[in-house]
Amino acid sequence: MEKATRAARAAIARDQVRRERYYNKRVRQATTFKVRDLVWVLRPPGGQGVTKLAHRWVGPAKIVQSAGFDNWEVVREDNGERMVVPCSFLVSSRCSSNSLGVVADRILAELAAKEDETEERDGGTTMQQEPLAVAAATGREDGGGERRDGEQRPGG
Repeated sequence: MEKATRAARAAIARDQVRRERYYNKRVRQATTFKVRDLVWVLRPPGGQGVTKLAHRWVGPAKIVQSAGFDNWEVVREDNGERMVVPCSFLVSSRCSSNSLGVVADRILAELAAKEDETEERDGGTTMQQEPLAVAAATGREDGGGERRDGEQRPGG
């Protein structure tokens, strides 16, 4: 009985450390948004053969209103499209265009970690997930080809 109690306490301690690490990775940093802020919106690429160089930032967009916990309704200034976007997919338009790739890498790494965690929890079976509402790849990031929907590269 004593051996089982020690094992249970050790498991609880490991779980607490894991949960703390998970929480701390996802706590919002010092970035806060408010209505009328101008932001860039990440539209993660999806589909087969997508590389890490295929980040799509659209904008600038203006924050119209809060859409619930850490979500914002934004309106793109170039075509008037309205979107509801989680704050983790937003970057202030005051952010330099050089750092957008770093931010996109961080967001995509978090999404991949979340997907891996889901697979572990489900016993290694892969679940088909619906694409995010903001996941629509358009144009090419390397400057070649035509851009659709009036999307622009940040800073351009």
